[in-house]
Amino acid sequence: DCLGNITTISDNDNNDDDMRLALEQFSSESAREGWAISDLNLLSHLLRNRFFRKHALKVQVKIKQDLIEKPDMKYSDILKEVKGTVRLSKLCALLTRKRIPL
Repeated sequence: DCLGNITTISDNDNNDDDMRLALEQFSSESAREGWAISDLNLLSHLLRNRFFRKHALKVQVKIKQDLIEKPDMKYSDILKEVKGTVRLSKLCALLTRKRIPL
């Protein structure tokens, strides 16, 4: 009987530890990817800057090519490849930030 060979998660004594470790790893990975996506979105600040627009467009095309050619590639790996450009975009974001009066 094929059903006789199935063990359920509840039968596993280490279930609580396995689940805890799996959730910790998932949370860590999700947070890393979320921060990478957030940082990559900062490239929009360079697209609005007339001095860096051409460079930002080249980086944006490279990111899109990476996502199309390597769909399994993580956003954190893409971020590593364009780290300098993202740092520049963060600087542009800080310099162009405007206060909103309350």
